Amino acid sequence: MVNQGLLERKQHRGTLVRQSKIAQQFTHVIQSYNQEIAANGRCSRTDVLGLYTQLATPEVQQALHLPDDAQVYRLVRLRFADDEPSFW
Repeated sequence: MVNQGLLERKQHRGTLVRQSKIAQQFTHVIQSYNQEIAANGRCSRTDVLGLYTQLATPEVQQALHLPDDAQVYRLVRLRFADDEPSFW
């Protein structure tokens, strides 16, 4: 378990459970859609198909801690890479 990084041996203290560290390199790889498409040498485009207000679904109400009668915005868009619809 020491080799797996789960335990750590310390002189005069014994073997301790290692605290897990949050790997933060993920923040460097999160990119916007446009950045990701450009990184692949392609041109991006976004068409807005609709922007609506609607009553929040029970799932959205729960996730956002909204009251039962809450109105939310719904954005429907179609993304393109080199003028082809993208399914990323």
